[in-house]
Amino acid sequence: MARTNFEHWRYPQWFRIFTGGWEFIGGALLLVGIFNRRLAIVGAVVVGLSMIGAVYTHVVRVPEVKVLPAPIVLLGLAVATAVVTAPTL
Repeated sequence: MARTNFEHWRYPQWFRIFTGGWEFIGGALLLVGIFNRRLAIVGAVVVGLSMIGAVYTHVVRVPEVKVLPAPIVLLGLAVATAVVTAPTL
């Protein structure tokens, strides 16, 4: 499914692998961030950047409004994580 989605969105196949790795790193940093707040902020930024790309894809490249709420919610959660965690440093 992901392969055909990236073709539909007109992205090269190497970008699919890059995006998966980027999201995996962001998730791992958020998980490790339970014990290290600085890594939680970095993880939230990485996931947030990924979700900005997802929103861009669904608004500009191939308008698909029905799938837009998921990346918007995840972007909001990433921003909230960074904002809530930052003052505790």
